[in-house]
Amino acid sequence: LPELRVRGGAVGELVPGDATLALVADEHVLELHRPDLGGRLASTHIVPSGEAAKSLEVCGRLWDELSVDRSAYLVALGGGTTTDVAGFVAATYLRGLAGWVPVPSTLVGQVDAGIGGKTAIDLPGAKNAIGAFHWPARVVCDPSLLATLPEAERRNGLAEVVKTGLLAGEPFWELPEPGQVRSCAAFK
Repeated sequence: LPELRVRGGAVGELVPGDATLALVADEHVLELHRPDLGGRLASTHIVPSGEAAKSLEVCGRLWDELSVDRSAYLVALGGGTTTDVAGFVAATYLRGLAGWVPVPSTLVGQVDAGIGGKTAIDLPGAKNAIGAFHWPARVVCDPSLLATLPEAERRNGLAEVVKTGLLAGEPFWELPEPGQVRSCAAFK
């Protein structure tokens, strides 16, 4: 299972090893947050926000654009749709990169969508129709990314916190956000 890190700071220091990194980022999130990947960053690839990211067209573009070998790691910065498509590309490019590291930027991503190994893309009329189980090497949850989250997105994430807390029998929703993230991830 992936190791979960909850903290701010240089993302590049949290990616295991010293392999080359390729960044796949939500176009809007990258405008707000630039991860520090040190001198390891080989390329940056932008994906659209929301479900539009989870398409064969976006995957095809990413497969064409990537120019790393199998020892590389893919870092995914964005919400659950970004981590879904990036994880799927990491699982399928060159029959699987050495690893991938999701950096979820939404509360729902930090408590659910971005912390597991389920990756998928959509087909017309079929959500998550093509996918793979591809465990991330590490998950980096930085609570400071939530500072720019719109309130509607925060409420979506809080609904997942409440659901997970009810399943766990603990009031996770009463914790501060970093505690919500830790508790939900630990339960899942």
